[in-house]
Amino acid sequence: MGQQKLLPLFLNFLSNPKQSQVRDTLMQLMSLLARMVGQRGSYLVLEAKSGVEKIAIGQKLLFPAGNRIKQEVHVWGESPRNSIETPHAPLHASILQNSLVTDNGYCQTALQGNNIYFSERYEPSPWLLAKPSPHRPGNLVAQRGGLVVVRRKLHSSQERGIFVGSRSSSNWSHWLVNFLPSVYLLRFLPDIFEDYPLFLPETIPDDAHWTDLLNFLLQGRSTVRLSKTTYCSVDNLIWIDPPVYDTPFSAAENQRASISLHKEAMQGFRELLIAKFASENSPNLPKKIFLARQGNRRKYNQSDAIELASDFGIVPVFVENLTLEEKIRLFLQSELIIGPEGSGFANTLFTTPNTRLLTWWPDKLGPGANYNPNLASVSGATYYFTPSSWCQKTPGEETYILNLSLLKSALEVLSQEPL
Repeated sequence: MGQQKLLPLFLNFLSNPKQSQVRDTLMQLMSLLARMVGQRGSYLVLEAKSGVEKIAIGQKLLFPAGNRIKQEVHVWGESPRNSIETPHAPLHASILQNSLVTDNGYCQTALQGNNIYFSERYEPSPWLLAKPSPHRPGNLVAQRGGLVVVRRKLHSSQERGIFVGSRSSSNWSHWLVNFLPSVYLLRFLPDIFEDYPLFLPETIPDDAHWTDLLNFLLQGRSTVRLSKTTYCSVDNLIWIDPPVYDTPFSAAENQRASISLHKEAMQGFRELLIAKFASENSPNLPKKIFLARQGNRRKYNQSDAIELASDFGIVPVFVENLTLEEKIRLFLQSELIIGPEGSGFANTLFTTPNTRLLTWWPDKLGPGANYNPNLASVSGATYYFTPSSWCQKTPGEETYILNLSLLKSALEVLSQEPL
């Protein structure tokens, strides 16, 4: 068997998460060897480091310290959960030198020396820097504990640039809540950085919902596209602290922290977009909404649920058929929104304290399930999940049946004023 076939097998062997003294020793030996030869080969063995500010040669304040929201999931029928607010550190722009960046698509990372860096973590190491093979982004081909192996392929170099990460740019949730809020912070950079281009993901959907928001926030700043499979070497890199705490999470699932966010920064982002895209009301948009989905792999008895909801004056809406302005106004004017949990509910950011939301999901809710409830805490809305028992999954398939009688009982309560 040739080297090209043996190496991937060996790296997959090292990445097996099971406890193994042999695998631990082999990875440590690879790391030691890489440092002895100066990391000059095609593969880099790097140590994962939390806290990119540790290698910064300077920092600029973008947003002052505020409140950190970490909203607990509120399940319908259970006692209310209040949002947890703790102090949030200021958001900075860190100035890094001689770094490598790529369109990672999973988390914001920068390579420098013998290490791979990311923002400060609030959960124990080691951190999972990539999804399991074959979906490892950023040429990260193996991970064992705090050591990772990266295939070094350079495609370009830049004298300067701004990096805000690039998590799942084709997903509306991550585009709206992870990527764009960091772009919003660019407006607080000092003027000396006005000629620094912003690094963008390799591909962005050709959709006005994506591009109109981006162009508005860029304020004419130039951009450079990153690659998904190669790295860009940057002499002077501006790293933007993300307002939303997300990936990478702890490798141990029971040690993972919930997603959290900088409340005041996200409120500023929200208010800016509303002022630009929803300054006028749209009287023809419904206030009680069923967020329906087209072509969803998680198929369920949607048509029956829509028919039931119509008895309560709830109107089905396919947000992909709306303009960006209509979508933002729809949520801003809403009173009640129901539907299956998904990226459309990222628009919860644009709701108000007058809005109540009820969503369902057929799988067990993990630590990241508070993603959209956090946005409800920013806007003041009330966000409920249905109990998982309301969805009966079809064995061996990505389909489920929503219990309509239980949904009806919830809608009878939600339709009352006040709740």
